[in-house]
Amino acid sequence: MRGYIKKCSDIIDWIYRFAAVAFLVLLVISCCFQVFTRYVLNASMLWTEEVARYCFIWVNMLGAAILAKSKKHVVIDFFVKNLEGATKRIHLNVVSVTILTIAGILIYQSFLLLPVVAQQISPATNISMFYVYMAIPVGGVGIFINELSSLLSPDPDNMKKRGDV
Repeated sequence: MRGYIKKCSDIIDWIYRFAAVAFLVLLVISCCFQVFTRYVLNASMLWTEEVARYCFIWVNMLGAAILAKSKKHVVIDFFVKNLEGATKRIHLNVVSVTILTIAGILIYQSFLLLPVVAQQISPATNISMFYVYMAIPVGGVGIFINELSSLLSPDPDNMKKRGDV
């Protein structure tokens, strides 16, 4: 079971990294095109701002899942760095279970939201808002699987990332 979740986590991480780079490149191209058309051609394109915003949403949600795997997300370790041994492991496990719970709620609530937004059409790009809001459950699933893999992993490198060692 642990090996299967770890393998899923590694595959998801690779896919999410590739997709995040693609969305980031699209975001930069969109912004550069907007600046070019606005200041050089004196004709602003309406769709570029929307594309940049939607790419930014996707980059953030994919990035959250990537950071959950590498344990590089923001933490306040003022008290944790003074903990040792079993106390530290218990604390880190409680934090992981909390992250899993919040990711599960995020996934569940986003699937309730998707049918509602599927009927909405983006004004400039004329696409269904379903594709934009899909970033929420996709990111949530990535966070959940990566955090579960981290929690179950006896890998020494992973334990070092979590602070168990």
